[in-house]
Amino acid sequence: MKFKGVGRWTAELTVVTSTGKDVLPADDLGARRAVSKFYFRGRMISGEKLRDFSNKWSEFRGAITYYLICAERLKLLN
Repeated sequence: MKFKGVGRWTAELTVVTSTGKDVLPADDLGARRAVSKFYFRGRMISGEKLRDFSNKWSEFRGAITYYLICAERLKLLN
């Protein structure tokens, strides 16, 4: 994040996609939207709230969020 224009979202997304490590890009709109729909009745949550909430998923939080995003895009979540 020391480079101009590279913030937390970019750093987290880069780590997830390039290394496969379990990092949650919590500021990603798709991730926030999917978790909000499934767990917060559609009330949009912040990236910080998503980080706190996903701690209970431990090392599976990246995978869980990925599947929630897929379900939301396929309209499996109401």
